[in-house]
Amino acid sequence: MATGRPDTVTIERAFSEEDLGRIEALCEGLALEHLVEGPVEGVDHNRRDVHVGLIAHTDETAWLFMRLMPLLQRANAQLRVELWGIAEQAHYRVYEAGRDCWHRDSTLPRDDVPHLARKLTFELMLSAHDEYQGGERQFLGPPKFTAARGRGILVVFPSFLLTRVNHVTGGRRRSIEGWVCGPEFK
Repeated sequence: MATGRPDTVTIERAFSEEDLGRIEALCEGLALEHLVEGPVEGVDHNRRDVHVGLIAHTDETAWLFMRLMPLLQRANAQLRVELWGIAEQAHYRVYEAGRDCWHRDSTLPRDDVPHLARKLTFELMLSAHDEYQGGERQFLGPPKFTAARGRGILVVFPSFLLTRVNHVTGGRRRSIEGWVCGPEFK
Protein backbone atom coordinates (compact mmCIF):
# COMPACT_ATOMS: atom_id res chain seq x y z
CA MET A 1 0.00 0.00 0.00
CA ALA A 2 1.35 3.38 -0.96
CA THR A 3 0.20 6.95 -0.89
CA GLY A 4 1.10 10.15 -2.68
CA ARG A 5 -0.54 12.29 -0.03
CA PRO A 6 -2.22 11.46 3.29
CA ASP A 7 -5.78 11.55 1.93
CA THR A 8 -5.19 9.23 -1.04
CA VAL A 9 -4.35 5.52 -0.76
CA THR A 10 -2.93 3.43 -3.60
CA ILE A 11 -2.95 -0.37 -3.46
CA GLU A 12 -0.87 -1.95 -6.19
CA ARG A 13 -1.79 -5.41 -7.51
CA ALA A 14 -5.15 -5.23 -5.71
CA PHE A 15 -6.46 -8.07 -7.91
CA SER A 16 -4.69 -10.97 -9.60
CA GLU A 17 -4.41 -11.07 -13.38
CA GLU A 18 -6.98 -13.90 -13.36
CA ASP A 19 -9.45 -11.79 -11.35
CA LEU A 20 -8.88 -8.78 -13.61
CA GLY A 21 -9.79 -11.04 -16.54
CA ARG A 22 -13.01 -12.08 -14.73
CA ILE A 23 -13.84 -8.41 -14.15
CA GLU A 24 -13.26 -7.60 -17.81
CA ALA A 25 -15.54 -10.51 -18.81
CA LEU A 26 -18.28 -9.02 -16.59
CA CYS A 27 -17.80 -5.62 -18.20
CA GLU A 28 -17.88 -6.90 -21.78
CA GLY A 29 -21.58 -7.68 -21.46
CA LEU A 30 -22.57 -4.27 -20.10
CA ALA A 31 -24.52 -1.75 -22.14
CA LEU A 32 -22.41 1.42 -22.24
CA GLU A 33 -23.99 4.86 -22.21
CA HIS A 34 -21.98 7.71 -23.74
CA LEU A 35 -22.17 10.58 -21.25
CA VAL A 36 -21.22 13.97 -22.65
CA GLU A 37 -21.74 17.05 -20.49
CA GLY A 38 -20.42 20.57 -20.72
CA PRO A 39 -19.50 22.96 -23.51
CA VAL A 40 -18.80 21.62 -27.00
CA GLU A 41 -16.29 24.38 -27.67
CA GLY A 42 -14.38 26.83 -25.54
CA VAL A 43 -13.86 25.91 -21.89
CA ASP A 44 -12.53 22.37 -22.37
CA HIS A 45 -11.72 21.78 -18.69
CA ASN A 46 -15.45 21.78 -17.82
CA ARG A 47 -16.37 18.95 -20.19
CA ARG A 48 -17.14 15.32 -19.34
CA ASP A 49 -16.92 12.67 -22.07
CA VAL A 50 -16.99 9.02 -20.97
CA HIS A 51 -18.73 5.71 -21.72
CA VAL A 52 -20.32 4.19 -18.58
CA GLY A 53 -21.81 0.78 -17.82
CA LEU A 54 -23.41 -0.07 -14.48
CA ILE A 55 -22.25 -3.05 -12.41
CA ALA A 56 -25.19 -4.08 -10.27
CA HIS A 57 -25.00 -6.12 -7.06
CA THR A 58 -26.01 -9.59 -8.33
CA ASP A 59 -25.07 -13.21 -7.68
CA GLU A 60 -22.71 -12.95 -10.66
CA THR A 61 -20.90 -9.86 -9.30
CA ALA A 62 -21.01 -10.66 -5.55
CA TRP A 63 -17.43 -11.99 -5.59
CA LEU A 64 -16.16 -8.64 -6.92
CA PHE A 65 -17.82 -6.57 -4.20
CA MET A 66 -16.77 -9.11 -1.53
CA ARG A 67 -13.15 -8.81 -2.71
CA LEU A 68 -13.30 -5.01 -2.82
CA MET A 69 -14.56 -4.44 0.74
CA PRO A 70 -11.48 -5.77 2.63
CA LEU A 71 -9.25 -3.66 0.37
CA LEU A 72 -11.39 -0.59 1.02
CA GLN A 73 -11.35 -1.27 4.77
CA ARG A 74 -7.56 -1.58 4.58
CA ALA A 75 -7.35 1.80 2.86
CA ASN A 76 -9.75 3.23 5.42
CA ALA A 77 -7.32 2.32 8.21
CA GLN A 78 -5.42 5.38 6.93
CA LEU A 79 -8.38 7.53 5.86
CA ARG A 80 -10.42 6.90 9.03
CA VAL A 81 -14.02 7.58 8.09
CA GLU A 82 -17.12 5.79 9.34
CA LEU A 83 -18.36 3.41 6.63
CA TRP A 84 -21.44 1.30 5.99
CA GLY A 85 -20.51 -0.35 2.69
CA ILE A 86 -20.90 -0.14 -1.07
CA ALA A 87 -24.52 0.87 -1.52
CA GLU A 88 -24.54 1.96 -5.17
CA GLN A 89 -23.85 0.23 -8.44
CA ALA A 90 -20.23 0.51 -9.50
CA HIS A 91 -19.38 2.09 -12.86
CA TYR A 92 -17.34 0.54 -15.63
CA ARG A 93 -15.80 3.57 -17.32
CA VAL A 94 -14.17 3.75 -20.74
CA TYR A 95 -12.46 6.91 -21.91
CA GLU A 96 -11.67 7.10 -25.63
CA ALA A 97 -10.34 10.56 -26.39
CA GLY A 98 -12.54 11.69 -23.49
CA ARG A 99 -12.14 13.19 -20.03
CA ASP A 100 -13.86 13.91 -16.75
CA CYS A 101 -13.94 17.54 -15.61
CA TRP A 102 -12.99 18.71 -12.10
CA HIS A 103 -15.67 17.45 -9.73
CA ARG A 104 -16.48 16.03 -6.31
CA ASP A 105 -18.21 12.65 -5.98
CA SER A 106 -19.97 13.52 -2.72
CA THR A 107 -23.48 14.86 -2.72
CA LEU A 108 -25.44 17.01 -0.32
CA PRO A 109 -28.71 15.77 1.19
CA ARG A 110 -32.02 17.16 -0.05
CA ASP A 111 -35.16 17.12 2.06
CA ASP A 112 -37.22 15.20 -0.50
CA VAL A 113 -34.66 12.50 -1.42
CA PRO A 114 -33.32 9.61 0.68
CA HIS A 115 -29.58 10.16 0.96
CA LEU A 116 -26.60 7.86 1.31
CA ALA A 117 -23.50 9.95 1.84
CA ARG A 118 -20.62 8.96 -0.39
CA LYS A 119 -17.61 8.84 1.94
CA LEU A 120 -14.90 7.20 -0.18
CA THR A 121 -14.40 6.88 -3.91
CA PHE A 122 -12.45 3.97 -5.36
CA GLU A 123 -11.04 3.40 -8.83
CA LEU A 124 -9.65 0.06 -9.98
CA MET A 125 -7.59 0.37 -13.14
CA LEU A 126 -8.16 -2.26 -15.83
CA SER A 127 -5.91 -0.71 -18.48
CA ALA A 128 -2.16 -1.08 -18.40
CA HIS A 129 -0.27 2.21 -18.22
CA ASP A 130 0.89 1.85 -21.85
CA GLU A 131 -2.60 1.16 -23.32
CA TYR A 132 -3.51 4.86 -23.35
CA GLN A 133 -1.94 8.31 -23.38
CA GLY A 134 -3.06 11.13 -21.12
CA GLY A 135 -5.96 10.19 -18.86
CA GLU A 136 -4.23 10.87 -15.56
CA ARG A 137 -6.38 10.84 -12.40
CA GLN A 138 -5.52 14.22 -10.89
CA PHE A 139 -6.37 15.78 -7.54
CA LEU A 140 -6.48 19.51 -6.92
CA GLY A 141 -4.08 20.59 -4.18
CA PRO A 142 -2.56 21.50 -2.05
CA PRO A 143 -0.57 19.71 -3.19
CA LYS A 144 -1.79 18.94 -6.70
CA PHE A 145 -1.33 15.21 -7.14
CA THR A 146 -1.48 12.63 -9.95
CA ALA A 147 -2.47 9.07 -8.99
CA ALA A 148 -0.40 6.05 -9.97
CA ARG A 149 -1.52 4.33 -13.13
CA GLY A 150 -1.33 0.72 -14.14
CA ARG A 151 -3.39 -2.43 -14.45
CA GLY A 152 -4.67 -3.69 -11.09
CA ILE A 153 -3.99 -0.48 -9.15
CA LEU A 154 -6.74 0.52 -6.72
CA VAL A 155 -6.88 4.20 -5.72
CA VAL A 156 -9.08 5.16 -2.74
CA PHE A 157 -9.81 8.73 -1.63
CA PRO A 158 -12.44 10.81 0.20
CA SER A 159 -15.35 11.59 -2.12
CA PHE A 160 -15.21 15.31 -1.28
CA LEU A 161 -11.79 15.81 -2.94
CA LEU A 162 -11.70 17.74 -6.22
CA THR A 163 -10.54 15.29 -8.89
CA ARG A 164 -10.65 14.69 -12.62
CA VAL A 165 -9.52 12.31 -15.32
CA ASN A 166 -7.40 14.37 -17.66
CA HIS A 167 -8.00 14.26 -21.43
CA VAL A 168 -7.20 10.86 -23.01
CA THR A 169 -5.17 11.62 -26.13
CA GLY A 170 -4.80 8.05 -27.41
CA GLY A 171 -5.88 4.49 -26.68
CA ARG A 172 -8.57 3.40 -24.21
CA ARG A 173 -8.55 4.02 -20.46
CA ARG A 174 -10.75 1.44 -18.68
CA SER A 175 -11.57 1.34 -14.97
CA ILE A 176 -14.12 0.42 -12.33
CA GLU A 177 -15.25 3.31 -10.16
CA GLY A 178 -17.51 3.20 -7.14
CA TRP A 179 -18.35 4.69 -3.79
CA VAL A 180 -18.45 3.56 -0.18
CA CYS A 181 -21.26 5.13 1.82
CA GLY A 182 -21.58 6.03 5.47
CA PRO A 183 -23.23 8.52 7.81
CA GLU A 184 -22.98 12.22 6.99
CA PHE A 185 -19.73 13.92 7.92
CA LYS A 186 -20.08 15.92 11.13
